[in-house]
Amino acid sequence: MSYPPPPGGGWGQPYQAPPPPPAQNHMAMVAMILGILSVSLGLCLAAFCYVGNLILAIPAIVLGFIGLNTSKQTPDQVGRAQALTGIITGFVSVGLTILFIILIVVLGVSGFFDSGYDY
Repeated sequence: MSYPPPPGGGWGQPYQAPPPPPAQNHMAMVAMILGILSVSLGLCLAAFCYVGNLILAIPAIVLGFIGLNTSKQTPDQVGRAQALTGIITGFVSVGLTILFIILIVVLGVSGFFDSGYDY
């Protein structure tokens, strides 16, 4: 007793290449990296680097909005969440920097940093 050959000739389906990955939105990725760096720099070295913090936060906000517009115009690109992360962390960093500067000014005006010695 012989068995009939399997359907399709017995060789199975030919190999198909996987689909290409979606295009990456590089502006959004850079915005996310700058935003995360600005928040971490602001939290770790707030007393010394609040100007450096703004140098990273402002481009994170600008590039985040550019990346967000790019992801809206070309929906096949990945990066909307990265753009939003860059925008949010950039604004958080700017807010923390402004609060820190206000705190330093208020403490300086109130005499908190005076040593109490008259020279």
